[in-house]
Amino acid sequence: MNPAQPVPPVLPVHSNLRYFEARNVELTIAALCLKANVKVSEQERVAIQGASGTGKSSFLRYFAGIQNELGSQSRVESEGELWLSGVRIDQLSPENRDIGLVFQDGALFPALSVGENVSFGLKVRHVSKIERLKQAEEWLKKVGLDGFSGRSVSDLSGGERQRVALARTLILRPKLLLLDEPFSALDAELKVGLRELIRQLHEEFPVPLIFVSHDLTDVENLATRCLRFHETTDLKSQRIVRELVESN
Repeated sequence: MNPAQPVPPVLPVHSNLRYFEARNVELTIAALCLKANVKVSEQERVAIQGASGTGKSSFLRYFAGIQNELGSQSRVESEGELWLSGVRIDQLSPENRDIGLVFQDGALFPALSVGENVSFGLKVRHVSKIERLKQAEEWLKKVGLDGFSGRSVSDLSGGERQRVALARTLILRPKLLLLDEPFSALDAELKVGLRELIRQLHEEFPVPLIFVSHDLTDVENLATRCLRFHETTDLKSQRIVRELVESN
């Protein structure tokens, strides 16, 4: 292979494991084209690393099925296929994809208590109040927030908010976990603690995990694999093309 060419992502085969796969995915956003061929097993924590504004989070929103929501300024046109443990999901609605997405700011509900935030998804699934509050307390304990159930979201620190958001997501036992810049608003000490928590939870509840970060330290300390963008220009369409490739 010509050393000047980008190295495509390694697509490991894990016949007995859950996996997520993006096949020949192309996202067109105005004059930008994003491409990906990625396969992630439940044993992997894959980072998409790069500078802010390069399109990293666009992939996560597409995987979750919300690429044209959340106040998007430019419509995203998409091609390709998404597969989750042998089931094609790109044609499914977001609520039917069984994917958990944790946003950069946690996106907690300010009018609900910590426990109500964590158990919100169970309420949507019509789980009984007693059972969902029990599970919420169990998950708050898992993320190091035992006794926080009755607290107000406004009283939480940035690190605590991210832990609540993780608990709210994992309580639903998603088949794919997506983390959008989970460490960006935290100081160095809190980052270390949250990275270790995510590693422990992933080992206890293995699912394919993809996280976005611009910080190489986060990638080096959490990811088992790293993907970065290789950028070119399509002279015919005059579009910038950024393709996810395996980092050397």
